[in-house]
Amino acid sequence: MTYVLTIINEVESYRSRILQNDETLTYINLRSKHVSDGEIKRLAPLFHYNKTLTSLGLYDNDISDKGVKILADELLCIESTLTRVNLALNKIGDIGAIVLAKSLCTNKKLTVLTLAANTIGDNGAKALVDALHHNTTLTRLDLYGNKITNHGAIAIANCLKMNDTLEDVDIDGNNINNEGAMILQEALRHNSTLIALYWNIDHDIQKKNR
Repeated sequence: MTYVLTIINEVESYRSRILQNDETLTYINLRSKHVSDGEIKRLAPLFHYNKTLTSLGLYDNDISDKGVKILADELLCIESTLTRVNLALNKIGDIGAIVLAKSLCTNKKLTVLTLAANTIGDNGAKALVDALHHNTTLTRLDLYGNKITNHGAIAIANCLKMNDTLEDVDIDGNNINNEGAMILQEALRHNSTLIALYWNIDHDIQKKNR
């Protein structure tokens, strides 16, 4: 019970600072706090009042696709000031990734999106990289440790052939084999901006352009 109250108190503290228009609030850090969709529902709508927040850390929590839908609607809208969002180690699957992808199509601020250690598969990965055809600000996409296979690797490769914004993509720890890696390697021949693409701890594909 004490731990639950601590989580509520932390969320309420951020709520209070947002409502008071605290201009020093640029980073919300709720790492490893067992934050659920319920806490996200209470917190996210208030971001319409905040114009200074640039970074949101929600690493290692209990946020599902439902919570991601709330975040996407409220935090990644056109007016959002967020540049970095960390949703690693939550309970986000393809549905959540697809929702985030829709927001990326119109978002003009986000530069770093971390979705490592979730359960995103090929459909979610494809939606995310397809959205980058419309997004010109994202420079880092972290999909480490999800459930992406060669099918997802093909979608990522097709994106890399056209994208001139991404600098760093991490797809290590997925289910991509040598065949998928070769497809990605070929895509790099057509990309002049990517600095690093990470796949498999023993077979990192790294391309440095500067």
